[in-house]
Amino acid sequence: MNRVLEIEAILHRLESIDETNLVVNSDWNEIADDIVRKLNMVRAQCYRPLSPRSSECSPRPSTSPRLLDLTPPASTLSSAASEISELPTTCADVSYQSAAHAFNREIFSRCVQIVEAADKQGHIEMQMISLAHHSYIAMVHEADKTEDAVKLATWWNKFLEGVERGRPNTEVLEILEMRTTALESLHNLDHANRYSIAEKLLETLIRSYRISCIVNRRFHLRTLRRLEKIAEWLDDVEHGDDRDVTDVEKLLEEGIDEAHIDRHRYEVETEITLKERRDPNYITCCEVLRELSSRPPGGGGMTASFDVTQKKAMTSSKKKENWSLSSNSDTEETGCSPCEDIVIRF
Repeated sequence: MNRVLEIEAILHRLESIDETNLVVNSDWNEIADDIVRKLNMVRAQCYRPLSPRSSECSPRPSTSPRLLDLTPPASTLSSAASEISELPTTCADVSYQSAAHAFNREIFSRCVQIVEAADKQGHIEMQMISLAHHSYIAMVHEADKTEDAVKLATWWNKFLEGVERGRPNTEVLEILEMRTTALESLHNLDHANRYSIAEKLLETLIRSYRISCIVNRRFHLRTLRRLEKIAEWLDDVEHGDDRDVTDVEKLLEEGIDEAHIDRHRYEVETEITLKERRDPNYITCCEVLRELSSRPPGGGGMTASFDVTQKKAMTSSKKKENWSLSSNSDTEETGCSPCEDIVIRF
């Protein structure tokens, strides 16, 4: 219990600190979130009753701890090969257990029904939303471009749009990422409304980018990935020949310029060394920004976006895409690093 007393003493000292001093620290929110999550995981491991108490609830540990913001958020079922934890989020919200059980048994329609019924009763957690989102991916895939697939994709979008309200920006970002996947799917299925869906997709991408600039920073992989999505929209999405995309092109160009400025600002703030710039994470950021910067005016330089519903939804053999380079890059002690002028905030 000595560690518990030590933690308590540190928290007591933090209470006496002026909150404004913490807010100006760009890493404070991420550090605080990480501490709270780990403490909840420890508590959950120490107390896992067969049935919840009436006066106390056991928090459910995260099924997949939040990774550093150096890889794009998962938009497919690539991580669903392992079963979802079925421990309820709260005493009252035992519907998570039922939804997770249905998802693990691949009864996706039942999982969606449980989640949407819980949403009508009140606020639901992100884990519940993720279950429904991935269930919709599987069902749209199984419908195989039929009329049912269009209906499912439409309901999918309406569900995500409804659960977005009243949430903090960090959760809104996750939901907007899901909505991007859903709208891309609907755009590929509903040919009669392609142009209007393309406009909704663009609106979602721009909102996601702007919120990411606030939550993260302009030179941050998640923010850069959203700029990349906007570039893909310009190059690959069928938005109509008469659509004036000048405003979108301007937003993209300004976003790239601001990312370069923020990159140099962060270099000054952190005094990054050459060795640190050879880290694969920095190289990844360098590659993304370089690709965005080299995009010719008017488009044509980006790769088409990935349609998640055209892949098998549930597979244990699917591997996560590796966005980092091989370890050989950080064994070289001489030569110019391809990312020596690229930085990112952790």
